[in-house]
Amino acid sequence: MRSPGRLGLFYFTEHPLHKDVIFEAHSFDTMKSYLPGFIIFVCSLALSFFICKDYGISWDETIQREIGYMSYNYVFNNDEGLNHYIERDHGAGFEMPLIMIEKRLGLSDSRSIYLMRHLVQNLFFLCSMFIGYIFMLRLLKSQFLACLGLLILIFTPRFFAHSFFNSKDIPFMCMFLLSFAASAWAFARNKPLPYFILGLVLGYTTSIRLLGIILIGFIGLFFLIDIFSVRSDRRAIWRKLFSAVLCLVGFCIAVYAFWPTLWRDPLRSFLEAFRNMSHFRFDGEVLLGGEIIKATELPWTYIPTWFVITTPLLWLVFGGVGIIWLIVSFVKQPLRFLANTRDRNFLLYFLILVAPVVMVVALNSVVYDDWRHLYFIYPSFILLLLFGVDKLLRIPRAGIAVKLLCILQFGFVAFFMVKYHPYQQVYFNELTSKADENLRSKYELDYWGLSNKQAMEYILAHDTSSLIIVNDGPTQRYNWLLLPAEDRKRLRPVKEDETSLDYRIALFRTYEYKMPEEKRVYSIKVLNSTILAVYKIKE
Repeated sequence: MRSPGRLGLFYFTEHPLHKDVIFEAHSFDTMKSYLPGFIIFVCSLALSFFICKDYGISWDETIQREIGYMSYNYVFNNDEGLNHYIERDHGAGFEMPLIMIEKRLGLSDSRSIYLMRHLVQNLFFLCSMFIGYIFMLRLLKSQFLACLGLLILIFTPRFFAHSFFNSKDIPFMCMFLLSFAASAWAFARNKPLPYFILGLVLGYTTSIRLLGIILIGFIGLFFLIDIFSVRSDRRAIWRKLFSAVLCLVGFCIAVYAFWPTLWRDPLRSFLEAFRNMSHFRFDGEVLLGGEIIKATELPWTYIPTWFVITTPLLWLVFGGVGIIWLIVSFVKQPLRFLANTRDRNFLLYFLILVAPVVMVVALNSVVYDDWRHLYFIYPSFILLLLFGVDKLLRIPRAGIAVKLLCILQFGFVAFFMVKYHPYQQVYFNELTSKADENLRSKYELDYWGLSNKQAMEYILAHDTSSLIIVNDGPTQRYNWLLLPAEDRKRLRPVKEDETSLDYRIALFRTYEYKMPEEKRVYSIKVLNSTILAVYKIKE
């Protein structure tokens, strides 16, 4: 047997059964090992404190808060309204803790409530990414790769913006990354307690969004493979079965505890939620490539197209290298990826990247608003990207070129994020034309209407009237909640006819307002396309 060799934060030894490499958890190194990632985390956190107030309220935020509020009242006030609430099939795992913080702080003003939510959501995102950094450092044994992964995950433009106002897709994505870390740790330790904790993590992930259940399927597959590998040792089989049961018990405890909808009738409520979410109740339209399409009749290219045009170009290239390298390596040495080795983790990431997209296409599931429903596959893609970069760095004289390209890509990303702050959610890469109004004619831009905040601030700053009437709609009304109390008194969204309005705020999605251009007094452009315009109705 080869003697253990210390590589990063794990020891690698030969496994007595399959004579291959397995990584076993070892004691933590000094905190100096985490210093580069910690510096990135602290700088990102400081930046968040300065800019969190710049983001508006998204279309879904008030609904998300209501989901948490209904669950909170059910748990703490015995309010049965949750059992009849139409959105009860949405998980409350992240929303209910936000309500608990709101209650604990005694917040009552809408501006304070949503600023708190934005800050807490972003803090959860950053903390999750830092834990992911520690995980990547242990998995890849490279400070450069771990820091690269951390920087990509934090500063991918759309994810950076969504981390402030998207309290379902981003926390869900974070929990997938934490689930990967928990899985690698549990299978490395191969002891009951880590498997139970893994189950708790998987259960909490599913309590945020039901699709977390797919993790249980793939983790269960790993258990079956491990059981098969020790099939000649009955005692080892029973230990593995016991660990699998502990993991499942942890999952059930967490998903039940954090999802009050399940409390009355767990199995029926779970199945009902699964049916509803696989064919979600949305029959609206989306804009793709200049064509308006019903969300119930999407082409199979919808998710791949949005993924390709909204991910920084170099990350697409490196991710493609990692995926191809993984497939070739698996074909050459399949047992290495099936045995309990480091490389098997990358097989999990590949499955998590591909399977949800296949499921959406096969089930003809309803998705919309770019590919945000599948944002949770992004950590898988980044880990495969790092797998590819790791291989490229081993090629003689390729290391400097790879690092220079990474610096260049971060430079382009930083330029966009600073120039178009706080509209990073409207990022498109170099594969799309930035000709005048091209993006507006082909794709949905600020589909959640966050730029309404800046539109209202402009009106208030340039109109001294004591009462200003603007058009009412979900995106206007919600962002009105984020204004200071004295401004909410001056500016009023109303559902009245056009003649009563002082201003009309026009948000471009799959439609375009036909208003005289001479009435336009303000507009917001990103990448040469208008995402919002303000028209003055009364002179």
